[in-house]
Amino acid sequence: MRSKIITILLLLGICISGMGQTLQTAQKMDSVKLDSLNQAASNPDFIQAYLLVISEGKAFYSVYGHAALRMVCKEKGLDYCFTFEMDMNKSSYLDVFTRKAKAGFAPVPTSQFLDSYKQEGRGVKAFLLNLQPKEKQNLWKVLDEEAMNGSVWTFDYTSVNCMSMVTYAINKAIAPAEVRLKTLPQVVKGDMGEWMDYVSRRSPWVRLIMHSVLWNVKDGEAKSEDLLTPEMMETVMPQAVIADASGKVRSLSIGKPSTLLPQVYQDNPCWFRPWMALVLTVLIIVIAIGLYRKKTTRNKKK
Repeated sequence: MRSKIITILLLLGICISGMGQTLQTAQKMDSVKLDSLNQAASNPDFIQAYLLVISEGKAFYSVYGHAALRMVCKEKGLDYCFTFEMDMNKSSYLDVFTRKAKAGFAPVPTSQFLDSYKQEGRGVKAFLLNLQPKEKQNLWKVLDEEAMNGSVWTFDYTSVNCMSMVTYAINKAIAPAEVRLKTLPQVVKGDMGEWMDYVSRRSPWVRLIMHSVLWNVKDGEAKSEDLLTPEMMETVMPQAVIADASGKVRSLSIGKPSTLLPQVYQDNPCWFRPWMALVLTVLIIVIAIGLYRKKTTRNKKK
């Protein structure tokens, strides 16, 4: 009996020893894989980050275009666009007009993202961001975390919009360094009325909507940088820089932007203007009142 117990204990010892060796081997393999991944990630070309600028569209909410971030890791076969948009599953159109619509980042495979704009005939340009390997890793992590958090932001045309949130994500990834925009269009420095008129210049109906939604925003309440539209960013990017804590600066983008999709859609403003609608409404009211009075007069005569 004693010999059997000793034999069992020896077998258990051998098994535990074997399991320990297997675990150590697995840990070593994981460590090697992690070291290999870290080494690969230190390569400047392992991850590429792009700022995408999309031209205006037909829908009223897309008259000043759209902005997104594209993250690419060819070695791992990853290529996603992170787009900041309103979540209409959690918001209503009334929320849009009362500035209460929820929004957040969402990852979309780049092929799918571009296909949607191709169908609309909208142009897409890509600016290659001049980020360090660690900053690009941080940016991807920031965007992943934002996407996991869901639609936790409250969309606002003057502060929390696609362009301002792209800048926010970049700044969070490169902190304590920051993006500095050396030159800003004069229109973002003026009063809100001028900015709204410029942004909605292609559509008088959108101009009416924007003035109705943002009527209570005071001049100087919004930051000039947050009022930049994707269209404006095209002219701002060449002078935009990243400034680190020591004061050293480097350009935000590398080289000229590449065209991912050509602009095909041609804006054709609606011929039916708001003033026409007003005149027509007044005319209908006058006619209705006239018919009512005429009917009342006839009834009195009877």
